[in-house]
Amino acid sequence: MSGLALASWLRPGIMACHMEKKGKGLFTMIAISQGEKAVVFGGRIVTESLFHQAPDNNFIKHGFQVEQDLYILPAHPDFTRMDPAFYLNHSCEPNLGLCGQITFVALRDICAGEHLTFDYAMTDSFDSRFDCLVNLFTNDKSKFI
Repeated sequence: MSGLALASWLRPGIMACHMEKKGKGLFTMIAISQGEKAVVFGGRIVTESLFHQAPDNNFIKHGFQVEQDLYILPAHPDFTRMDPAFYLNHSCEPNLGLCGQITFVALRDICAGEHLTFDYAMTDSFDSRFDCLVNLFTNDKSKFI
């Protein structure tokens, strides 16, 4: 990813990786203590109406609500240039939680190799129901290393 200026900050040792069962996810190569910052999101801030008008549903799937009428989207709509922070996946039993609107901290001690997740309900106030895929990500104890 040389030459690409990212809008988000990832704790050193966190990286986006392909997962065997589905897509990409964020994994940590280092232990993270409870309360430590893991990810600070950056990107493009848009109103709710613009968020729902985005032409590519895959693009808006990676965004989330940060204020009553404001959403953050990846800075680049091109997935080959997408900020790795936006590969943070959902879990009903997350290991990251929000501290403010864009900072994710460890909810518990996290071991090296763990898949990093948060509960999407922490950010969304609109009614967007989806099937929980927690079994794909956390119940199988997926680890990168």
